[in-house]
Amino acid sequence: MKTAILSFSIILFFNFNSISQINPIQNLEWTHWYEFGNNFFKLEWDEPEEPHDEIVGYNIYQENDLFITINDETSIYNINSPIYGIISNCGGESFLFYENGDGFNAHVTVVYENGEESGFYETVYVEGPLLNTTDYKEKTVILYPNPSTGIINIQNLDFEKIKIYDYIGREIQELKFHKSIDLSHVSKGIYYIEFLKGTQTYIQKLLIE
Repeated sequence: MKTAILSFSIILFFNFNSISQINPIQNLEWTHWYEFGNNFFKLEWDEPEEPHDEIVGYNIYQENDLFITINDETSIYNINSPIYGIISNCGGESFLFYENGDGFNAHVTVVYENGEESGFYETVYVEGPLLNTTDYKEKTVILYPNPSTGIINIQNLDFEKIKIYDYIGREIQELKFHKSIDLSHVSKGIYYIEFLKGTQTYIQKLLIE
């Protein structure tokens, strides 16, 4: 009887451990802005919740159409680096031009070592290419002093919120709009300040000394 119980326990153990763990990605986020005549963006996500099988890549979809497979990163991007210029791992702005460029839903799945693909439960809406319209050009935002040691004043316009990005396009802070903001807590370097109101966006470069 003990032998039978032991054998049954071993079978259960191996059956349990043979079940695939093909969890979906987590925390899908989309950031998109217009600057210097170009569309810049970043679609990023976190790895699946543990435990999971060995990951070999990620599939990025426009609606139900596969756009690209990324093997060793958890983002696709088209960004402007002060050091390297425009850098992209997904073919530049082409990601934005799905069908007629009017916008689409995007999602990401996980490709596992056994060839299985995860499902997904998060999507983001990609609005297509942004345009630098006359309305944006006339309403210029002025940051001063620039360079700054941390306290920045904002002249012109009222916006709803402000986002702060580092020089490679990673968002580091989001604030409600104020005429003065304090960035004395950030490290010295180049930052991009994005102002948002509805569908309008405006970005300026800022140097913190």
